[in-house]
Amino acid sequence: MADAAALLTGTAPVEVVSLLNGLDHVGVLRSALPGVRVVGATIAGETLRTGAGGFGPALVRHRGTLLRAVVPDDAAELGLVAALRDTPIEVLTGGTDTEVLWKKLRFLAPLALLTSAWGTAIGDALTRDPDLTTGLLAEIAAAATAEGVPTTGEDLHGILSGFPASMRSSLQSDIEAGHEGELDAIGGAVRRRAAAHGIPTPILDDVIGRIETRAAAGAHPA
Repeated sequence: MADAAALLTGTAPVEVVSLLNGLDHVGVLRSALPGVRVVGATIAGETLRTGAGGFGPALVRHRGTLLRAVVPDDAAELGLVAALRDTPIEVLTGGTDTEVLWKKLRFLAPLALLTSAWGTAIGDALTRDPDLTTGLLAEIAAAATAEGVPTTGEDLHGILSGFPASMRSSLQSDIEAGHEGELDAIGGAVRRRAAAHGIPTPILDDVIGRIETRAAAGAHPA
């Protein structure tokens, strides 16, 4: 993130719309680009990334028809957002930066963490250890609620249960390749925000530890 921010600094941008996962990147970009309008937005699509960390270039292949960006309400008239609207991407608005980022992170985090911890698709990962799943969803929901996006564990379970049972995550692919990928940007971000609000996250801490162990050991399933 620091390297990306440094590259942007040299380009003297007027606007920056970030589509990264997590939360912490927005602060990094704003610190590196004082006076520049920096917007935290999200993008969702059915994609498959291959080649990360391996030989040859990393490739992202768009599968299916879903391709949607969500930007904060006060960014709707930015030039970059207008440019996005001039593409096949569906562009929606959805509250403040924090609300936009958390509305995705609150379900992305358990999707990524559960599939990566168990080394399996979300359908199986949700039911592998029901107590762990329930506790993890409750901790993530509490953090999202404290950040201004009211959420319950039941809400998150409903969202995840609505995904195809065979769905896997990009983080899972990284872990299986022996890399931690976005583990800190996703799981670490939730943990840090929860700690800032005094919310204990023993199950989240345990799951992150399991994933770190899997990555270090070559990603063999637990």
